[in-house]
Amino acid sequence: MKAIYSSINELDILFPVAKKLRDEHGITPIYWSGANNMSTTIKSAFPDILFHDFMDAIKGEWPAEIDLEIGYRQFGRDLIAQYMGVEKIFYELCLTRSDPGNGFKYYELTNYFHRALAAALSFISTHKPDIWISSLPPHAMYDNVMYEVCRQNGIKTIILYDTNLPGYMLTINDLNYSIDPLRTEAARLLAENIDTSESALPEAVRKYVQGIRKDYEHGKPFQFEINYPGDSGLDRHSFKRIRSELSAKQSAQIRTLIKHTFRHGFSKTPFDKPHYIKQANVSWKDSFRDAKSWHKYRIRITNDAQRAFNSYQSLCNPYDPQKPYVFFPLHMQPECTTVPQGGEFADQLMTLRMLRSALDSNQYIFVKEAPGQFRWHRGSSARYTWIYEEMASMHNVHLLPMDTNPFTLIDNSECVFCITGTAGWESIVRGKPVIAMGSLYYYKGFDGVYQAETTEDIRNTLLDIKLNPEISWETTLRNIHALINISHPCTHQTKHLKLHQIPPNENTNILTQAIVSSLSISLE
Repeated sequence: MKAIYSSINELDILFPVAKKLRDEHGITPIYWSGANNMSTTIKSAFPDILFHDFMDAIKGEWPAEIDLEIGYRQFGRDLIAQYMGVEKIFYELCLTRSDPGNGFKYYELTNYFHRALAAALSFISTHKPDIWISSLPPHAMYDNVMYEVCRQNGIKTIILYDTNLPGYMLTINDLNYSIDPLRTEAARLLAENIDTSESALPEAVRKYVQGIRKDYEHGKPFQFEINYPGDSGLDRHSFKRIRSELSAKQSAQIRTLIKHTFRHGFSKTPFDKPHYIKQANVSWKDSFRDAKSWHKYRIRITNDAQRAFNSYQSLCNPYDPQKPYVFFPLHMQPECTTVPQGGEFADQLMTLRMLRSALDSNQYIFVKEAPGQFRWHRGSSARYTWIYEEMASMHNVHLLPMDTNPFTLIDNSECVFCITGTAGWESIVRGKPVIAMGSLYYYKGFDGVYQAETTEDIRNTLLDIKLNPEISWETTLRNIHALINISHPCTHQTKHLKLHQIPPNENTNILTQAIVSSLSISLE
């Protein structure tokens, strides 16, 4: 069997797994996209492999071994219609991930998409892969196209997907995640009277869910321990802290530009660090090749983030727990939790409008921004001042300060409304129902999680929630046990490996078997 390894971020974990899959199961890598520094190691281990530098792949630069003409020969009315939805996602990924500075013209986008589609069609026609494997939901433009071409042509797809249960990972065969395995396992646990109490949970999981049920300081996402060790959580959300960080970033970038100008004057000096940002009126391949334009770009993007932050802060209302409300925690964008995991509902402004139209006029929607939104340059392409103005102009929609305690907002709400995301999971653990609009999230299928697709669905679900305003902790525990049983005690991320103290060799063995098992299931 032949395998595509797409968007592999970490060599240390997936490389030994790929070797084990080849040596013990006959699954040979034929394509690998990853960081350029992986190239020597990958080519040495797999001499016949086609290695694709991640940055080249994003920018639409395809290896000479892939003949795009073979793909273009397959184009026609039916094929273009078949991939029209994929094209829309490709544009959204490009515009939000690689174009915070209005770098793309429309026909540049169409050209990049058609090249990616032709390349994927050509590759599967000439190399005939059996499996597509990715360590993340495909959200790097080219890999989303390759995933869809593989999926729509009968090639098995496997996504390695960490859950929020410490040390547990799912293997997903489709972005539209099926709830059947979880529900089947939960039903089996109930029928066989298996112990699904809190005390029967693995220690790390038990400690984590107990923290969520206690308070935010104990139950904040475990990723905080990786990215912000020692951080209290809510302090990081405060307007004062975010404003200070933005100001410090602006000052640092201005100093960098001044130093560069003193050192090099107005001459162009090369900028050699890898990046994936598109510059207006310049080919993607040649964008921001000189250092001065890059430094000026970074200043402008930070200024955009500052404007968006100021807009949000100016429109905030104090939290009033006496008002009847639905809590809508915004997802940080751009991120894969909305595109592609949100499916048709990645646009949070649209979903907010759907929710508003489904509610009674006396009900409120409390919206809270993700604090990370203003902390990175890509956020400026997903939030603008007018977006917050649109939200605040809707009837009974209140924007809240970001350091408002999310657990308090969950507990006093009628329900939580989200696309995917951690807040929905926290809501379930704290006994509050969730209306979720997305396609892929690990707690999909839990009791108390309502999947909605229309405004009428939302309206009917809210009526159901009024009749059943709480979720049984006993039922949630059974679902957590079911999720553990259909997951694998391993990870594809080095930072999780260290946090959860999983021995590397054990992780390699379990992850290898997880892929083999997932492949066996998908082949049946």
